[in-house]
Amino acid sequence: MSALLFDLKANKLMNKTVFTHHLKIYDHAMVLERRRLPFRKEEVTVSYSHVSQVNLIKDLFFAHLEIINTGGTENILIRYVGKKKGSEAKKIIDAKIHATHGAYAPHQGQHQDYQQGGGGPDNVLGRTEQVVDSKTLVRYKDLLNQGRISKIEYNKLLQKHLKG
Repeated sequence: MSALLFDLKANKLMNKTVFTHHLKIYDHAMVLERRRLPFRKEEVTVSYSHVSQVNLIKDLFFAHLEIINTGGTENILIRYVGKKKGSEAKKIIDAKIHATHGAYAPHQGQHQDYQQGGGGPDNVLGRTEQVVDSKTLVRYKDLLNQGRISKIEYNKLLQKHLKG
């Protein structure tokens, strides 16, 4: 089971309902809980790889958290959350998005090399291998941070990966 990083609930009074949206932020995904009627509960799980951006709209007293989803469901909008809690949730989600999408982003200088004539099909394949390598290293670090592997196992995996 993933660790719960943050629990965000909307204000019942400002939303004028007893059943407000409830966002749970886990290590690997977010779960949005919505209640339409007293007996109907809807849960939507969104992976960080399907999130393109997070917007925090701050009003005078409250904030609104909007999560732009590229997956199969609609965008998530949680209205009337506390400013501090909204900022903290945005910070956590942004970090998770960066960790997920960061491995696919081109490294600095690679795009310039390709434009200056140092590129070509062979260079593109080299960059793809670098992306896979960096993604694997990020996964090893995540396993260590989550406590799923020990520091010794992490060092062995790192050495094996760098040699191979």
